[in-house]
Amino acid sequence: MHGAESTTAFLLLAGIAADLLPVAATAAAIKVSLMAARWRAGAPGMRPWQGALRASLLVYAPVALAGPWPWTLAFALAFASETLDRTAFYGALEPSSPTSRLEAETRAALAHVSASGRA
Repeated sequence: MHGAESTTAFLLLAGIAADLLPVAATAAAIKVSLMAARWRAGAPGMRPWQGALRASLLVYAPVALAGPWPWTLAFALAFASETLDRTAFYGALEPSSPTSRLEAETRAALAHVSASGRA
């Protein structure tokens, strides 16, 4: 789903920059639905308040574009939403390193030895 999120992020930001309200509004609606699907699927990272804030930013970005405000406000709202998403994504990411893999294998081996010693 993250590829679809990247594509819709581009469409949202490009739609705002080009002052194409239908493109921006459609991209924002798709992004909110993808975010809800990802959340329902149990994707880690985003807390409920972050999800609500991100959805609000996505809703208000096209509203700002349609209103009397400069397009830069709409762009800033959309960009803040994307920043929040990336922050949550990388915050939940647990990269693997040789050290962490060795520690996990050692814990598993010790647990196995401990369990077989009791039997």
